[in-house]
Amino acid sequence: MATDKDDFKPGLILFDVYETLMDMSNIQRRINSVLDSKRGFTIWFELLMQYCFLDNCVGQFHPFPDICKATLHMSAKSLGKTVPGHEVDDMLHLMKHLPLHDGVPEALSALKDAGYRLAALTNAPAQVVQERMERTGLISYFDGVMSGEEIKKFKPACEVYQWAAQKMAVPTDDCLLVTAHPWDVAGAHYAGMKTAFIQRPQQMAYPLAPPPDFIAPKLHLLVERLVVTAS
Repeated sequence: MATDKDDFKPGLILFDVYETLMDMSNIQRRINSVLDSKRGFTIWFELLMQYCFLDNCVGQFHPFPDICKATLHMSAKSLGKTVPGHEVDDMLHLMKHLPLHDGVPEALSALKDAGYRLAALTNAPAQVVQERMERTGLISYFDGVMSGEEIKKFKPACEVYQWAAQKMAVPTDDCLLVTAHPWDVAGAHYAGMKTAFIQRPQQMAYPLAPPPDFIAPKLHLLVERLVVTAS
C-alpha cells in the first residue's frame, strides 16, 4: 500500500452519515425553535456526544435514541424549558427524514465508478440509517451500513473503527474515514485509519490531534482528488 497520501488509494472508504452525507439543518431549526434558543441545537449535540463518550469511558451502554432523548431533556432544562415527551419524539423523528447535502449522490457515484468500495459507519441505529438510505437511493452505493451499537460502543472509540474494518475484511490502515466531525477524525486516526475531514464553515480539526490526511470544504472536492488517484 502506498504510504504517501497523494498516492493513497484506500481499499475501503468509510463514511460518517449525519452531517457528512445528510444535512441536519432541519433538525437544527426545529430544536432551536422548540428550545427557543439559537444555541439549542449546539447545546443538545454537545451533550449527546458527551454522554455517548461517557458510556464508552465507564463501560456502560445505552441505545443511541435513548441518549438523544435524555440529552434533549437536559438541554431544555439548561435553558429553563420543559419539553413534553411527544415533542422530543417528534424532533427525533426528523432524524429519519433528513435531506442529503448537495452533490452527495453524484460524489458517491463517481467513487463507485472509480472502483472504490464504500461503507457507512454511524453511531445511530443501522436500521434507521439503512432505511433512510433506501428512500434516498444511496444504499446502492454502499457495500455495508454499520453501527457501533452492534458492539455496544460509540465512535470515536478505536474499537468501533477497527471492528468495522474487520467486518469489511480490510486492514485498518487500508481504510479512509470521511467525516465532518473533528472528534471522528481523531478517533479514526488513533485506530489506524487514514482520515478525510469535510470542513464545514466555522469548524476546524482538533489542534491537539494529528492533522487529517485530507481536508476539503466540500465532498465533491475530496472525491475529485480520489478519482484522480484511482485513474
